[in-house]
Amino acid sequence: MVDDGSSTKTWVKYGSYACWTVGAIFSLLVLCLFNSIRVATAVMKTSAVFIASNLKTILVPIFAFVFAACFLTFWIIDAAYLASAGEVKANRNLGGQWKELVWDEKLQYFVIYLFFGLLWILAMIISCT
Repeated sequence: MVDDGSSTKTWVKYGSYACWTVGAIFSLLVLCLFNSIRVATAVMKTSAVFIASNLKTILVPIFAFVFAACFLTFWIIDAAYLASAGEVKANRNLGGQWKELVWDEKLQYFVIYLFFGLLWILAMIISCT
């Protein structure tokens, strides 16, 4: 081998050492975790057999997603209506045509109720799947 003074050969040599080291570590991990890999493979085979015999189970997450998306759409529309409710007051500090929307305490409770309703119903949809 002729050394022409290039650092490329050195970098390639160290890169190959790094690749061989990573490959050796990966091989040792596969050997040490062989039983866990075998159990995971058996679980995957069993779940594949179950899904093959019960194809309707594939539709459950799809229906849940569609139902959750429809509910979320109606919730956003409802939240927009509720957010626009309130009393419109002129803002004296900014002047001109600047207005601000003021919510009373009852409307604030409605917003909190609506938000927790969203969380509760989405959690119910998730629990039904």
